[in-house]
Amino acid sequence: MGSEWSLAPRDPRLVVVGYGGWGRRCHCCLIRSTPGLALQGVVSSDAEKRKAVENDEACRAYDSLEAALDDPDVDGAVVAPDARVEA
Repeated sequence: MGSEWSLAPRDPRLVVVGYGGWGRRCHCCLIRSTPGLALQGVVSSDAEKRKAVENDEACRAYDSLEAALDDPDVDGAVVAPDARVEA
C-alpha cells in the first residue's frame, strides 16, 4: 500500500523498573537473553540497589522512572514491582 512499517536498525533498549527479586533475577536476565532486546538500565529509588545495578548488570542506574524516560537512549520500560506491591 505504499507505506511499510519497519523496525529500527538497532535493538530496542529497555529499562527495568524495580530491582527486587523479580526485576533482578527474572526481567533483567530475560531481556539480556532475548535476541533483539538490550538492557539499557534499571530504575530504583534505593541507592544501594543502584550501585548493585551498575556493578552486576553493567548498565545505567536511574533514580526515578522520569529520569529513565527522559533518557533519549531508552525505548521502553518493563515494570517489575515488589511482591508486596502486587498483593
